[in-house]
Parts: sequence; structure tokens; C-alpha cells
Amino acid sequence: MLAVPALGAQGDVVRSVSTETPSVGDTVEVTITVPPGSIMGIVETIPGGFAFAGTTLPEGRYRVSGQQIILSAIDDTEIVYTLSAGQNGNCVISGVWEDFGTGETGEIAETSLTATGTGSAAAHEAPGFGIAVAAGALLLAGRRCLR
Repeated sequence: MLAVPALGAQGDVVRSVSTETPSVGDTVEVTITVPPGSIMGIVETIPGGFAFAGTTLPEGRYRVSGQQIILSAIDDTEIVYTLSAGQNGNCVISGVWEDFGTGETGEIAETSLTATGTGSAAAHEAPGFGIAVAAGALLLAGRRCLR
């Protein structure tokens, strides 16, 4: 498992993956670890050829728009999502975060993936969702939690 840290307001924001070399049709589990007690918005950009296949977050705390996954961390210490490898090749996952409590922002270093094999897996994508609307939803969820 590979982990790449990015310093957050109260600690590290870290992404790790279950494998860096999936076969076409396989899944990759991606884990984002955030500082305890954080209220954060995280936007992950997944590579073309990979599709979002699910998350441990409840409905309403994530959205998928094209190749972007928008995640809401509200007092979580770990968020897990799954990708499906749809075609072979080298690619990267990148991400940014914002701590709504402190206003600090940062980047999560890129994570490289190399999918191997032939064929094409079916892509699973949620309906489109604008980043501005996602940020507003994250702010509302954060305010609701602070009450």
C-alpha cells in the first residue's frame, strides 16, 4: 500500500491505495486519512479509464462529476472509495482539500497507477454535479454538524 501525506491544519491528509498495478476490470481501494475532528471538503480527480465504484460515506456526503469525486469529511478520520480499472495505461490520482474550520487549503500529492491487461470494464458514473454546488453542500453539512 502506498501513502502520500499532505500537511493539514491539525495533521496530515494522506491518500493510500490497495494496489498501484490493477488489472483491467479489477478494483482499487483508495483511503483518505484526515485529522480527527476535521470538517473538510476533498476533491479527488481520478484518471480517465477509471470509474468510481462506491464509497464508505453515506449518501449526501459525496458527489461524482465526470472524473472528480467530491467528498465531505465531517469528524471522520478515514474515507474509503473504490475505483474500477477500465483500460490499461499509466495514470495518476490527484486531490485538493479545504479545512472549513480554519480556512486552510492544500494538495494531496499525486498517486500513480498502472493498469494492465486488455479489454474495457463498464464505467459507473453518478449524474453530473457542479463543484460550486458541492462546496455549498459541504458548508451546509459542516454548519449542521457544528450546532
